[in-house]
Amino acid sequence: AESLAVIEDALYSYRLRPGSLSQNYRQGLDEKYAKLRELLKEHYERAGVYPVYMEKLNYFYVWHLIFGTCISREYRSEAGRNMDRGREKVKSLLCSDELQCALVNGAQKGLSRSRRIQHLAMRMKFEPFFYWLFVIKPKKGNNRT
Repeated sequence: AESLAVIEDALYSYRLRPGSLSQNYRQGLDEKYAKLRELLKEHYERAGVYPVYMEKLNYFYVWHLIFGTCISREYRSEAGRNMDRGREKVKSLLCSDELQCALVNGAQKGLSRSRRIQHLAMRMKFEPFFYWLFVIKPKKGNNRT
């Protein structure tokens, strides 16, 4: 850019409210995402472009759907759910054929150091790492003064 301007106005506001779709736990979401991945794969195969989009599709499935949505939400204690049940669900997710296949076939070049570690933990099906990442680590961060 040849020039830059800074303004003080807030041009975007993100509101978190209890009960919204983005905040609610949705049972079976991982199965829906696996089905979506499979449908997209079939579509790309019929169109003859799956080899072109394979890595990107699997990357999206792993990082945005499973890691970013499903795994992180399983650790929330809400609406009759408890941490033990969430941990068991994460273990199940990590062992799923869909996730393990996507990890092998997803784009891995250019992953940051933290993503490479997370990728390895998923490949090893090491749930305690994700418990630390989403439960223990945030609590430690809140205790700092």
